Amino acid sequence: MFDFVEFDSSFYRIPNALMVKNWCKRNPNHFRFTAKFPKVITHDKRLKDVEKELELFFSSMVYLEDEILTLLIQLPPSMGIVEGMNGLRDILTELDKRFRYAVKVRDSSWFQDLAYSFLQITICAWSGVNLQI
Repeated sequence: MFDFVEFDSSFYRIPNALMVKNWCKRNPNHFRFTAKFPKVITHDKRLKDVEKELELFFSSMVYLEDEILTLLIQLPPSMGIVEGMNGLRDILTELDKRFRYAVKVRDSSWFQDLAYSFLQITICAWSGVNLQI
């Protein structure tokens, strides 16, 4: 049996504190999570003017602080490297330092040394989707 899961529910709406506390209560001590950033941050607002949403997200996720392996910033398929790097750079100071982050990119423009270097220096982990080019 696996002791790790990525959950999508945080992608569809920012979980409230009560919901996250319940996840924590039901969680076996050894079990760990990866939670997706809410789509309002990544897809709807495309990483722009998201301070309020980030604060809400982090204020809920803090209850799972010890169980979270990473928070996944899944970028929309239409977000290329220029828009994505600018957006990520803009939110870097807003990221809660208690968590680790991974970025999932889905546009082929990301598959170059510039992106690898940027993500390695700023975010620490990245995930790419195999693209049919």
